[in-house]
Amino acid sequence: MTDSGPHPNHKPGFFTQFLGNTRDRLASKIINFCMLIIILMLIAFFSLMIIGKAAANFENIKDIFTMILPVIGTWVGTVIACYFSRDNFQTASEQTRALAQLNTPTGNVNTPAIHVMQLLSDKDVKRYVLEKDNGLATFRSKKLKTDILDVYLHDPRINRLPVQDANKRMIYVIHQSFITNFIVSQNANAELTVGDLLDSDKDNILTRFATVGIEDKLMEVKTRMDKDPCCQDVFITHDGSRDAPAIGWITNIRLEEYVTVK
Repeated sequence: MTDSGPHPNHKPGFFTQFLGNTRDRLASKIINFCMLIIILMLIAFFSLMIIGKAAANFENIKDIFTMILPVIGTWVGTVIACYFSRDNFQTASEQTRALAQLNTPTGNVNTPAIHVMQLLSDKDVKRYVLEKDNGLATFRSKKLKTDILDVYLHDPRINRLPVQDANKRMIYVIHQSFITNFIVSQNANAELTVGDLLDSDKDNILTRFATVGIEDKLMEVKTRMDKDPCCQDVFITHDGSRDAPAIGWITNIRLEEYVTVK
């Protein structure tokens, strides 16, 4: 891979150094010259006051100050603006590089997924497991508001519900926002059921999760999510297939916490 960045031992060319030095010297001379003019004008003004001619020539002195001071202010302001804008540009460039690095995966993508996953059997994980007999029919009959939102997704920290069949295989991931948006689109009908939600999912959003194996690393998890913009959940199974029971879970938020430059 070719490195397009500057080499550590690279030195600026003579022309670049010359321009930089010339700019610095010119700016210093302009500021010193302006300060000298102001000092000379003040000396002249106080000298006139001492000899008693300041009052008689007040209008002339005022006109001189009025003409010269704006010019001096413009020179000094231009120099200051030049240097501050250059510093701001350098700062912005550094911040941009830092932000770019934040989005760049590093060595921690080689961490095994099972070291990062959240166990689905964890007591803090809210999930719905279908019953063996008529489990899907029962689940479809659940009311979205009273049986799902109020029971499984009432905690502000929980915003999605994994759904498994009786053999613990993943079949759906229902995000809270998907439910609320659907309810709003149906005029907040309190009688809406899970079946209504599933039937409205024409793009199969609820089943667009991914699976990886227990030996896969976070890079594979990230790759699966990057392939599908709608995929925000990856489940870990023994063989990496959907047909195997899911034992762990990595959300897009959890992945982002680990695949980041600190």
